[in-house]
Amino acid sequence: MSAVATKRPWRLVEPSALPGFGPALGLTLIYLSFFVLLPLTALALRPWESGLDHFVQVMTSERTIDALKLSFGASFIAACINAMFGTIVAWVLVRYEFPGRKLLDAFVDLPFALPTAVAGIALAAIYAPNGVIGALSIWNPDRLYAARRDDRARLRRLPVHRPLDPAGAGRSRR
Repeated sequence: MSAVATKRPWRLVEPSALPGFGPALGLTLIYLSFFVLLPLTALALRPWESGLDHFVQVMTSERTIDALKLSFGASFIAACINAMFGTIVAWVLVRYEFPGRKLLDAFVDLPFALPTAVAGIALAAIYAPNGVIGALSIWNPDRLYAARRDDRARLRRLPVHRPLDPAGAGRSRR
């Protein structure tokens, strides 16, 4: 018995192991283009609308330079602090067994699993005037307004004498 190799018919595209991969990839690339690449292109082209001179003037202004120095300086300091404490935490997690080790490991993994937008929304909700921390804050605008209103009412109740004003002598202003 001899094995006869059968020749398969010629095809332009071999069947995929993942059915529907082509349409899914196409739809993903369309969404990526529409929601990511198009806004990034507009963001890159918008500063050039006023011309090169205006762009250079804005980029070399003192305010822009100060903002960039602050941003990069704060980022560098934060990166140094994170590198130092991250190395310590990694060392402790690898070398020692202690209660709460898995919880600390979960806190370390949290920024990788939590999108930045979700963290921003959560922080905004917590620090909002009606949030958990915002409601307790003394810098809450509603509390500050109420405190100013109460102070004004208290000051209006105090008698004010004007000894140098003959018309108002002996009377209090309310």
